[in-house]
Amino acid sequence: MSRTGDLLDPPQSHNADRPAGRTVAATGPDGRQRERTPGLVGQIAVFVGPLLVYALLPTRNHNYADDSLSWAYQLTQSGDLINSHHLYLNPMRWLYHLLTGVGVTVDPFSLLALYSAVWGALGLAILYRLLVRAGLAVPALWGTLLCAVSAGYWSYSIAGDVYIPAAALMTTGVYCVYCGLTARDARAARWYAVGATLAFAIMLTHHQAHVVFVLGMVPAVLLMRTATGHRRVLIGVAVPAAVCALAVAMYAVAYLAVPDEQQHGFIQFGAGYVESFEPRADQKQLGVGTLVNVAAGETRALVSTNVMFRSPELAQSIQDGYPQRATYPFPYLVRELPVPVAVLAGVAALVGVLLAALLALRGLWAGVKERGLVLLVVVPMLPQMLFFAWWEGISDEFSLWTLPLLAILAARGAAEMKHPLRWLRTTVTCVFVSTFVGSVLLYWDPGNDIDLVNDGYVASLGRNDVLVGFEDIQSDFRIMLEADRQGFEYLNFFNVTEPQDVRNFDTALDAAAGAGMTIRVSPRLTHPPKSALAFRQSVDPHFDGRRAALLAKLAKMPDVDWIPPAVFSERYFESPGDV
Repeated sequence: MSRTGDLLDPPQSHNADRPAGRTVAATGPDGRQRERTPGLVGQIAVFVGPLLVYALLPTRNHNYADDSLSWAYQLTQSGDLINSHHLYLNPMRWLYHLLTGVGVTVDPFSLLALYSAVWGALGLAILYRLLVRAGLAVPALWGTLLCAVSAGYWSYSIAGDVYIPAAALMTTGVYCVYCGLTARDARAARWYAVGATLAFAIMLTHHQAHVVFVLGMVPAVLLMRTATGHRRVLIGVAVPAAVCALAVAMYAVAYLAVPDEQQHGFIQFGAGYVESFEPRADQKQLGVGTLVNVAAGETRALVSTNVMFRSPELAQSIQDGYPQRATYPFPYLVRELPVPVAVLAGVAALVGVLLAALLALRGLWAGVKERGLVLLVVVPMLPQMLFFAWWEGISDEFSLWTLPLLAILAARGAAEMKHPLRWLRTTVTCVFVSTFVGSVLLYWDPGNDIDLVNDGYVASLGRNDVLVGFEDIQSDFRIMLEADRQGFEYLNFFNVTEPQDVRNFDTALDAAAGAGMTIRVSPRLTHPPKSALAFRQSVDPHFDGRRAALLAKLAKMPDVDWIPPAVFSERYFESPGDV
């Protein structure tokens, strides 16, 4: 039997013993296998269905995708490079200014959310093609749906963040690598190699850290059961080398575009916002606790864990265990969710996780021995997961990239079962219930975003106002967007870290008061989240004294407007004291 077809095919004489969910390729008159491709209608449905859901129903809550408002704000600005970890945002800013320049009204967040939705749907279509191509036509649709309805994939496909486009491009790169290895002729293999190179290179412009996955493709391809050594070298060595060369070239061009006075070395530029490799709480360290954090992060990516916060006692214990984590938005998010519904969603999440884990482990056990698609995705996953475990294992954002690959493992595991579709349908149903009830249904209501509710006063500010705040990333960039639109001045004490920053802050505040502007104090300065205080205290031992000095100074100034919070809980927010 020809080995130039699908690598997962068992020998033709053993077809009677293949798993129920596995298929074999059809053969032509010459006896050679034909490459499997899904039907056009199926591919269109897999793309259009999720696209309509993701694009037409974007999130109205920004607490979980904590950088989305940051990227939206930076699109509206001009000049400096946005971020060296996510270079694609710079052409997105060019597109935004192009559209606004010709008179098209564009909401920057909606533009980025639509971009995520398109890539989310495209990634699912590619995943579906890959599963069919790998001989998993029976579970392909439901395996794809498992990824589509997972809490992380769905939630971030409706938010303007970087993670889903990067995951979709990773899936595209894996598809091209697999097809290049299994192509029937050398010319097709070369074109797939080009496609893989471009997909992975563009992926790195969305999330630089995924270079670890690209490097992991080298041993993965060399371990694959391929037809020739030449094909291994082309796909397994030349493609990663070309991707790295393209990445260096792109970063060199971006670095040269930075003004001379802002250039501090190419390596530091490439490191981006990685200011230090010193360990922090739950970050940049490996240990026994890291395994727990990774399991939590992966679980949060697969199913919605928001319903846990319906229990005040459990929510408080999580806040106590992770004092620097902003847990306060989640109890508010689920505050009106009926307890029986929360229990249902929680049970669905638990069952969904157990079933997905069972199928993935079954797929891993069966697939690795075949040295096919499963091996191709598992080997590069290992160093990538190790890196993100060290970086911030508890974050669901750094597990989102695993969801398409987890779907591959689950589909392969289902193929080993007597009734593969029953297993997958049950798993998908449980994950869907968890995600829909515990996440996206709540995210569609802006009234469930506690920061947005507490920031409602911003709409009343005008050009004669100066707002003094202590705003974390979501509120900070939301207020900066509003400050640009409405013309008020904004001073954020959260970003004050050095003595010179304090002097500059005081100078700006005194200048505003001297100009007769109305000083308004954000409720987050007088009633800050305890998690924000814990974080600032961990990185700045002088922070408490500086904040107290600012509050004392404001208390002595005449006609200061102390804005009360619309929502306050002593569990999660600091009391104002004597202010």
